[in-house]
Amino acid sequence: MKKILLICILAMIAVFNLNAEPLVSVPVATLTHDGVATQFYGANALANAHAAAVSGDIITLNGGTFTACDITKGITLRGACMLTNTEMSEQGMKSSIIRGNSEFHIKVPKTETHALTIEDCALYAQVYIDSVPEITMRRVYHRYYYLNSSTNSVTTIYMGIRPNVDKFEAIQCSFYQIATYSSASGASTSTNTSTTFNFTNSAISFTGYLPAHVTMDHCVVGYWRTPSGIEYDGVFSNCVFTYYSTSYPSYSQLPMGCTALNCVAVNSYAFALCTSQNCQSNVSLSTLYNTTSSVYEYGCYTSHLTEEAAATYLGTDGTEVGIYGGLFPYTLMPDNPLVTKCDVANKTTEDGKLKVEIEVKSVQ
Repeated sequence: MKKILLICILAMIAVFNLNAEPLVSVPVATLTHDGVATQFYGANALANAHAAAVSGDIITLNGGTFTACDITKGITLRGACMLTNTEMSEQGMKSSIIRGNSEFHIKVPKTETHALTIEDCALYAQVYIDSVPEITMRRVYHRYYYLNSSTNSVTTIYMGIRPNVDKFEAIQCSFYQIATYSSASGASTSTNTSTTFNFTNSAISFTGYLPAHVTMDHCVVGYWRTPSGIEYDGVFSNCVFTYYSTSYPSYSQLPMGCTALNCVAVNSYAFALCTSQNCQSNVSLSTLYNTTSSVYEYGCYTSHLTEEAAATYLGTDGTEVGIYGGLFPYTLMPDNPLVTKCDVANKTTEDGKLKVEIEVKSVQ
């Protein structure tokens, strides 16, 4: 019993260390199975932990960079945080980065009984979600740019979601370039019409077509296109649409069959085709954001609205539209408890007891 307790405590220290000088300088993946924690070290720690995991297990990553591996099991993959701000860095927090030299795949069998959950990670790789009954991402950041040294050109890599995905849910995430195409290359004009998408308090831009079955609440939506011949039933509540093409205005229109409630768009025609209620269009970006200092990537704003815009454009729940309103305001902080202090005596007392002092901070 003492041995198991000590292993768990050491795992917590490795993953949640908040000291200015980290206790662990190498990537650590902690696999928890039936209450027993096993640690794997080094760049391939995630791959080794995943190989040893079974459905329903939890893999926890410390702040560091891990080599990507294919995910084929219904596990919970939990990092330290997706990104850090100044305050978090001062506390010693570091992002959990999963990096791939080219790509990695998520291909969980349809017979899997446990949902796949990925939390508090930054994915710097091209990701293909090939098959999974249900996947939930919480505070996941996805970006990747490939620099071709011979041509000095930069290629943006996307997150491709294939038809064999039943449900995709994202909460407090930031995704640049989601592809819902059915082809492997992403070049097909056929959309993945079978998947149900739910986005909450997230910033998203698509490589092309908007998903047919999508619900968004308190999101910022960048680039997307609306194809013809697809039946849509999307519901958009309290969202901000930041993209507008003067050359192709129809690309940034919500399609027929969709419903928009208390949304704001820079596009004059964003709500012309859909059923809308209390929506505002043709709102300038400079009204919504301080565009000189905003974090902007292809329509993905993760900055706060201006003070005036936050007070003017309110959602159905009375809070500001966009990612900082609603029940789950966008945040970089994880919602799992953080161990801020952990003292373990180096020997037991005379009566055989081990003195342990643990301090846990909740960031909810």
